[in-house]
Amino acid sequence: MHAMNTDHTPEDLQRLRELAALLDCFLDEDLQALGRIKASTTESWRKRGEGPPYVLLGNRAIYPRSGVRTFIAEKLKDRRREVRSLL
Repeated sequence: MHAMNTDHTPEDLQRLRELAALLDCFLDEDLQALGRIKASTTESWRKRGEGPPYVLLGNRAIYPRSGVRTFIAEKLKDRRREVRSLL
């Protein structure tokens, strides 16, 4: 898979963000900002079948918000449960 297109003006990116929001989705850039992760990380997730579910439209990945919520929920850490399992 090729790197996602990041050659957008701020206005283009805002328009894409608005269109994605109408579909209840995040842009790849938004997911990266949310997790403070690099574009190479989300690209690697897609190649390995990891990370939240996505839709590839042309050369742009968009992430349904419900899938991102589920992905985040699966990453929840319960410190109390971890401590109990050590006892």
